[in-house]
Amino acid sequence: MILIPCPHCGPRDEAEFTYGGPRRHFSALNGQTTPDDWQAALYHPANPRGPLAELWYHASGCERWIEVTRHTATHDISQSGPPSRPEEGT
Repeated sequence: MILIPCPHCGPRDEAEFTYGGPRRHFSALNGQTTPDDWQAALYHPANPRGPLAELWYHASGCERWIEVTRHTATHDISQSGPPSRPEEGT
């Protein structure tokens, strides 16, 4: 069981959430991006071992998206909060 610290509702069981996948910053894929680049970004994301920023939707709670940094091997959560905005140009 993973306890996800919702910034709006407090710690909740992962069963209350819907996994939205790894956090991706698509602004880096600009007008010069090829179809192969888009395909790789959408369908072949990295699968790192270690901390990964992810999006989770609190479906059975506040009904908001949150960003969680979770270690993919241990499932330890180091931080959570509202989804971050990508930095300019990334």
